[in-house]
Amino acid sequence: MDSGVREGAGRELSMPNYVQKRGATQRVAYASSRACASAKAKGNATRSKARKSGGVKRKRRKQRPTARTWFVAAALVVFAVLLGVLFGGGKEETLSSLTESNVEIYEGVYIENTYMGGKTAKEARAQLEELAREKLARASLSLVTPNGIFSLNAEEIGLSAKVDEVLEQALSCGRSGSLLENARERSEIKSAGKNFELTFGVQQAALLAAVQDMKAQADSSPVEPYAIPSLSEDLVQSFAFYEGKSGYAVDAQATAKLVTEAIERGELDAQIEPVFTATAPTMTLEFIKENTKRISTYTTRFKKGGSEVVENRVYNIRKTADILNCQTVMPGETFSYNDVVGPRTVEGGWKEANGISNGKEYTLQAGGGVCQTSTTRFCAATLK
Repeated sequence: MDSGVREGAGRELSMPNYVQKRGATQRVAYASSRACASAKAKGNATRSKARKSGGVKRKRRKQRPTARTWFVAAALVVFAVLLGVLFGGGKEETLSSLTESNVEIYEGVYIENTYMGGKTAKEARAQLEELAREKLARASLSLVTPNGIFSLNAEEIGLSAKVDEVLEQALSCGRSGSLLENARERSEIKSAGKNFELTFGVQQAALLAAVQDMKAQADSSPVEPYAIPSLSEDLVQSFAFYEGKSGYAVDAQATAKLVTEAIERGELDAQIEPVFTATAPTMTLEFIKENTKRISTYTTRFKKGGSEVVENRVYNIRKTADILNCQTVMPGETFSYNDVVGPRTVEGGWKEANGISNGKEYTLQAGGGVCQTSTTRFCAATLK
């Protein structure tokens, strides 16, 4: 034990820092630090309480933008502008502005399958006008009706090519989008090509006038069903019955619209069926059959052959009989022979034959002999 004490007598007893006793100076410093910390905590609590209870807030000091902030803002603006240029829509250019700037049509562009790449607006226009003249010269438009085919004159209806329209399309190709879109479009056109077609139009007033002129010739009235009597050699009466036919009236406005639509589709060589309204006959064939019968007859006779004058007279009689055949006279109506047969002239197809003049002599007259037909008709109608 003595040796142990002696061994430890030459050493200084040491302890870990965290259990060392503080000296007087350290104790004072520690107490002061604790007091400051306690005061700071109380102050924080007081300010927090004041904020919660709506106390006066402490104004924050406004920070001024630094050079770095200005640089970042400027970079964002430049980036936004660059995005707008690359991806935004391009400036829309008119034909006049493209023509005045003397720009050229991009490679790979065709109009009417004719290469236009590298041409200015002036050069392309001259070639387009020549192409348009060739197509207009070959134009053949017509209206097909039951009464015939009516041609429409291209010049009269104001048929023309829309050269400016297709020229603007060709010049704007590869220029109407953003930088990236334009670049991509020009690349595609250069490799694959792109063709534009000429379109055509008409002057609507001139076209409508032409259709109305056609309407006056094409319109038709309905044909009523009818019966034609015949007499056999042994004087047996019979009838042959015939169907009627509907008439129609052309709708000029609707027909002009059809023509316009065909032209706008590029159909310059077309036959178009007009729009029309049909008008049915007022009677049916069944009605004619049920109500057709012989009511009365009257017969007169004439000679044939012997001379040219006699044959001319026979011709005139047969001509009037064909005109009078199937004429209808309803009860109470007035029938005029002269109104139905019409004037008798050589120019009208009548031949010269003997006719009574001044009630006492025969003279050569156009339509000589027709009085026999009128007499026979009168007697059949009145002596039944």
